[in-house]
Amino acid sequence: MSEKFENYLTNYIKTRIGVYKKYLLAALDSKLGSIWYVEISEGTMMPTADLKNCELLRDAQLFTEDTKISRNGRTTYKIYTLTEEGKMIAQELKNESMVAEDDPMNQPETGA
Repeated sequence: MSEKFENYLTNYIKTRIGVYKKYLLAALDSKLGSIWYVEISEGTMMPTADLKNCELLRDAQLFTEDTKISRNGRTTYKIYTLTEEGKMIAQELKNESMVAEDDPMNQPETGA
């Protein structure tokens, strides 16, 4: 049964690679190598899929997580910063994307 569960989770993650990839690339493209999300605003929790997805990447040790509070204390931010492993993987993803864009097979056909 555990093998079936492992296969199920593996297949699920494979279908979500594009979703997780965008977080790594966004962090890689930022000056500080991180992305920020509002967690609490004026005492109201701001749950988002972005936070959950970044938590998964944090658990996979591709991000570290930090919390910052605004000066007035009303807004709490979650900051996800790429780890060294995360930077390497994000750079590979970026390089793959650049190669895919240059591939003539990926260019739209022009009807001439």
